[in-house]
Amino acid sequence: MKKIGNKGQGAMEYLMTYGWAILVVMIVGVVLWQLGVFGGGPGTATATDFSKIKPLNPGEIQLTANKNISAIFLNGAGNTITLTAANITFTAPSGATCGPAAYAKLAGTTGVIPNLNVVGNTLSVGQGDTFDLTIDGCTNLGTTGGRYSSEICMVYDIEVGGFTRTRIECGKVSGPIA
Repeated sequence: MKKIGNKGQGAMEYLMTYGWAILVVMIVGVVLWQLGVFGGGPGTATATDFSKIKPLNPGEIQLTANKNISAIFLNGAGNTITLTAANITFTAPSGATCGPAAYAKLAGTTGVIPNLNVVGNTLSVGQGDTFDLTIDGCTNLGTTGGRYSSEICMVYDIEVGGFTRTRIECGKVSGPIA
């Protein structure tokens, strides 16, 4: 009988030594990516944590000097939704706020729904359709060229199994103040 020897032990030692090092480098890379270190520079907007209603072009979300934030969202909820409210909460800059005025319209149309946050003002968005959302009345934004970090929440109704359910979709948005 032929003895196999210690060839397997050498391979295992190699994998254990360098495998752990590669794993650590990968974890550090993912952490840096999540922190936005590789986010494309100071002029790039990012959007995370949205699940059913998603920003169509996160890099184009703008918080402008005329004190509003605007974005295009895609309805990926699986059915037609009725958007009933939207708001934004800032984590940076400190003290930044936006008023209750939120305007929405189906992308490619001119019919704006004036203040979604007033009962009765709603926007119906079909599955796979996009809509523009603008939230006005922002104050204490800091200076143009600075950065903001915020959470956008939208309240919508959706029919599930023959019943209308109210859902809330929230996600984080950050980017430059234009």
